[in-house]
Amino acid sequence: LEIAQSLPAFSTLVAAAGQAGIAPLLSTPGYKTVFAPTNEAFAALGNNTAAWILNTHNQQALLATLFYHITTGAVTTGSIKPPQQVPTLLATLDQSRGIPQLLKFVRADGQWFVNSAKIADADVSASNGVIQVIGSVLVPSNIGLPTADVVQTAIATPILSTLVTAVTTAGLAAALSQPNGPFVVLAPTDAAFASVPASILNCLLANVGALTQVLLQHVAMGYVYSEQIASGATLTTLGGRNLTFTVGAGVSVSLGSVVANVVLPNVDTSNGVVHVIDTVLFDN
Repeated sequence: LEIAQSLPAFSTLVAAAGQAGIAPLLSTPGYKTVFAPTNEAFAALGNNTAAWILNTHNQQALLATLFYHITTGAVTTGSIKPPQQVPTLLATLDQSRGIPQLLKFVRADGQWFVNSAKIADADVSASNGVIQVIGSVLVPSNIGLPTADVVQTAIATPILSTLVTAVTTAGLAAALSQPNGPFVVLAPTDAAFASVPASILNCLLANVGALTQVLLQHVAMGYVYSEQIASGATLTTLGGRNLTFTVGAGVSVSLGSVVANVVLPNVDTSNGVVHVIDTVLFDN
């Protein structure tokens, strides 16, 4: 751990280890091998995947990912005979059942690879083991990483069909799809849209500029889950307005005098999190 802490290129890994609570494990005596992704490796995951894995809401997924980078014993390229496989600490987690727990070494074109990650700097000695610097993050399968983005998720959710129509009419579908994000989306239900007077709703659907402005009041940047919202907290939308949250028995959000209740929080997507609300945030 001290070696990683001393090198700026591993600041994301060090922060992740601290967040997951495994810093003591990496510092204790007893030989281990750490396959250490650089900051560039984390960046290569893309904004959305990296933000999801590193969010405290997904702490178990982060822990599983980090444990997939650690093996017991000092594993060096000189001691490996490809395509040899080695077990990881992921096997010690209860939720690891069904997830591949082995790393496979491959030697190709004079280079070493572990799974599909190239070993950029091999066999770095530490007082309690070995570091293998890798150019990609090893993301275990079946950790719950979402595959459908915001738009795909809305399309697959029957009670959001009016929202899908509005987003499509406004030409925002591509902007809210991968690889863009991550987004926080406050998604009004069909019933919420139905409560808007028909004359106003029809006017919005016929006026792309106004419709776009209303929709953008429901979108902000980031991965923000309901338990991370404090009462009185504000979120600036892509439309430039501030939403204010109130937390009690549930979560509500207000735009000016308009208040919406979150009826279905924390719908995970591959490029953000959707909170379904019962009122359109529209104050004329």
